[in-house]
Amino acid sequence: MVVSVLSGLAVLVLLVSGRTRLVRPVAVLAVAAVVWGWAVAQYPYLLPPRLTIAAAAAPAPTEVALLVVVGIIAVLVVPSFAILYRLTLGGRLGGTGMAVAASGSSRSSGAGSEAAAYGDGTATGRLAAAAVLVLVAAEGVRRWRGDHGAR
Repeated sequence: MVVSVLSGLAVLVLLVSGRTRLVRPVAVLAVAAVVWGWAVAQYPYLLPPRLTIAAAAAPAPTEVALLVVVGIIAVLVVPSFAILYRLTLGGRLGGTGMAVAASGSSRSSGAGSEAAAYGDGTATGRLAAAAVLVLVAAEGVRRWRGDHGAR
C-alpha cells in the first residue's frame, strides 16, 4: 500500500513539474502495487471465505496444456508483432487492402478482393496454423489424460 501511495504522489509531482517521461512507468508501478497488495491481503483465499487458491487450481494436465498453448501463441505472435512494429517505424508498411477498400476503390467481389482485404495472406495463414496447433495440443492432452486416467 505504501508503494502505491508513494508512486501515485510521484506521478502527481512529475505531472506538475512537467517531466512527463517517467509518468507511465511510475503509474504502472502504482497500479501493480495495488494489485499485489490485494493478492497478499487475500492469501490463501481466492474468494473469501471458502475458495482457496489450491482448491481453485486446475488439474496438472490442464495447466500443461495451457502452458503449451501460450508457448505456441508466443512463438507465432511475438515475431509477427516485432516485424510489424519495425516496418511501421521504418515507414515501409505500404497501404493495405483494407485502406483501399475503405476508400471505395476496391475491386469487384471475388478472390482478388478477398486477398486485398487480408493483405498478403500471411496473417490468415498464421492464424490457421495456430488454430491447428491448439487443436492438436488439446487432442494430445485429451489422449494423455485418457491413458493416465485408466491406470
